Amino acid sequence: MGWFKVNKMWKKLKKMKIYKNFLNVIPRKPVFTRRAFFFISDILLISLAIYASFWFRFNGIIPDHYKKTLPYYILLALFLKLSFLVLYNLYDISWRFVSLDELIKIVKALSLGSLALGMTSFLLRTVMPFKDAPFPRSILLVDYIFSFILIGSIRISKRVLLEGLKSALKMKKEKVGILIIGAGSTGEQIIREMIRNKNSNYLPIGFVDDDPAKQGIKIHGIKVLGKREDIPQIIKNNEIDEVLIALSSAHSKDV
Repeated sequence: MGWFKVNKMWKKLKKMKIYKNFLNVIPRKPVFTRRAFFFISDILLISLAIYASFWFRFNGIIPDHYKKTLPYYILLALFLKLSFLVLYNLYDISWRFVSLDELIKIVKALSLGSLALGMTSFLLRTVMPFKDAPFPRSILLVDYIFSFILIGSIRISKRVLLEGLKSALKMKKEKVGILIIGAGSTGEQIIREMIRNKNSNYLPIGFVDDDPAKQGIKIHGIKVLGKREDIPQIIKNNEIDEVLIALSSAHSKDV
C-alpha cells in the first residue's frame, strides 16, 4: 500500500514543473565529470603552486620548521582559492570554448584568494602550528603567478589543442604540396611569393637542382632535396602534389 502511494505521488510530480526543475538540478554525467576533473586538477595545481613557491623562496632547501607547517598552508590555500573559484562559477565553464572572460574570472578569483591567504596567514601568525613558521610575504606573488599559469593553462589547453589540430588539418587538406625544379633566382622568387601570400594554396616542399654546390642548402627555409634524377624518390618520400619548373627556357627543354 505504501509503495502504491509513492508511485501515485511520483506520477503527479511528473506532470508538475517541479519535476522538470528537479531533473535540471541533477548534473548530467558529462557535466559532473568535467566539474570533477577541474576540481581535482585545481587541488593538485594549487598544492603544486604553494610547494613550488616555498621551494623557490628557499632556493630549493625548505627549512625543517617550514616543512612541518607547509601542509597546513597548502590546506589553507586550497580552502580559500577553491572557494573563490567556485564563487566565480569556474567549474561550470565549457572546456572547449574557454574565452578571455573566463581567464579574467580566474585572475579575479586568484587575486582574491591570494589576498585572503595573506590576510588569514597574518591573523594566524601567533597560532600553532603557524607560530613557528610565519608565512613569508614574498611567496604570495610567486604563488599567485604559478597558480594563474597552471590553472589558466589547464583551462585553455583543450581549446588550444583543438584549434591547433583544426588548423593543421585544414592546412593539410587545402594546401597543395609543390616540388620546385631549379633552385636559382626564378625558384627563389617563386618561394618568396608563396611565403608572402598567406592565402596561397601552395605549400613548397623542396627544391631539386643539378648543381652540386646547392645540394642540402635552404632557400627561405625550403631545402634542396636532391637532383632531377632523384625526383621519383623525392615524390615518393614526401607529400608532393605538383611539380613546378623554375628553369630558364634552355634548361627546361631537358626536363
